[in-house]
Amino acid sequence: MTQHDMKRTCPKCHVVYPATLEFFYLLAGGQLSCCKVCCDEYLRDYAHTEAGRADAKKAISRHLKAVYRSMKHRCTRAKHKYHGIKVLFESLDEFTDYVINTMKVDPRDKEIHRIDPGGDYKPDNICFVSREEHTQLHKLIRWLGSQE
Repeated sequence: MTQHDMKRTCPKCHVVYPATLEFFYLLAGGQLSCCKVCCDEYLRDYAHTEAGRADAKKAISRHLKAVYRSMKHRCTRAKHKYHGIKVLFESLDEFTDYVINTMKVDPRDKEIHRIDPGGDYKPDNICFVSREEHTQLHKLIRWLGSQE
């Protein structure tokens, strides 16, 4: 019997699917979840609950803490190419508040980018972009620098 011959019934919707990762998420301990359709529906619904919003806010705050520490680390290491660039946010709380309440962006799948590459990390000089966009922006900046 091959893996595709094995079947599993979703405990929520009771639909029978092949017992593969195409149809089920793998949980810790190697167990399969309910089917992906039911799991995705549950997560969409959960995101609109009070608890779901609180969890998202905690996850965003954790991510922004890592971003803030990384900015500070890059800018204060003497041998780093960003040495001399300043982080003009007084604290992690000020940075987090600015991103969440002023920029109104979910930065979890994005990278921080300085709009003016020679400028500091400050409110009017940061944005969050996807990794692909960030790579393209850096290529453009390097190309423009080579044209001078």
